[in-house]
Amino acid sequence: MSMNPPQYTLAQVFFSLSMVLIIARTGWWISFEAKDTSTLQSVVFCFIVFGSVGALWYAGVHWVQGLRPKSRVDAVQPILATPHLAVQLIVDSWSAKGDGTFHLTVENIGEVQVDGILGRYRSLEMLDAELDAKALPKTLPPRGKLSFDIGPVNDLKRNRILFFDLTYQVTTGEAGQRKFTSRYHFSLPEGSFKPPYSLDPDQWQEETGNTIEKETKESIQEQMLQPQGTIFIVLPEVNEDGAPNFFAIRNSRRRIEFNPRTRKAVFQVGTTKPVETSFIADRVHVIVVRWSDMDKFADIKVDVGGPPH
Repeated sequence: MSMNPPQYTLAQVFFSLSMVLIIARTGWWISFEAKDTSTLQSVVFCFIVFGSVGALWYAGVHWVQGLRPKSRVDAVQPILATPHLAVQLIVDSWSAKGDGTFHLTVENIGEVQVDGILGRYRSLEMLDAELDAKALPKTLPPRGKLSFDIGPVNDLKRNRILFFDLTYQVTTGEAGQRKFTSRYHFSLPEGSFKPPYSLDPDQWQEETGNTIEKETKESIQEQMLQPQGTIFIVLPEVNEDGAPNFFAIRNSRRRIEFNPRTRKAVFQVGTTKPVETSFIADRVHVIVVRWSDMDKFADIKVDVGGPPH
């Protein structure tokens, strides 16, 4: 069935016919029946009638247009404009003791500009170290690239793992300003290797939304790496400042998005078609996400049985 049923078009046609009939009847009355009315009175009367009819016609047609369902083309578009950073670690030098220097390359392969990039890194043997903010650009446009040096990092011989966190902001008309965090996990090869040596991340996650605890996000990220699972997420519709609580989290396998402005939630596995569901306005929402790679099954529900109160 068409996404624009004929009753909407018929309603607009009848609004238009009504306007034409009223204008025609008024014109007939002025021309042939109101012989004792002065020209000025006739002009004022016509101005009031025609203006009122025109305004009512516009309001009626515009109201019906707003009732039309969105087209299928609109329905398959992503609900949020989200960034995506492609990151690669290059080993510049490496010693037999497990000491090395590195540099990180970052490319914005998303469709929105990234602002205010900050970062930190750590290993299993060292605490967090901040990336040099002076070496980071204030903005990174789509297809933009950056590179910055890291290290020296010592004592990596036993545990050859490096972690990187990048935080940044994205501003779009649909959602305003949102803060994102991207997390990357790199494993250096065992044995000897010759620099320069390039590494892609073993794992990565990107997330936005700050109304659930850090431990909860980490639990969700861990579950999203599994071949099957069920995730329950409880989200308020607005943040503490009253702004809509746009929430998104994804990794190399799955993507979850919650958009209180469009009243839609999305779950996507790999490059398959996203699963989308709608919900009604409420103070708090429960999102249930289920999937099974073996059964090629993916589903997302919001407020099944009613939202919590």
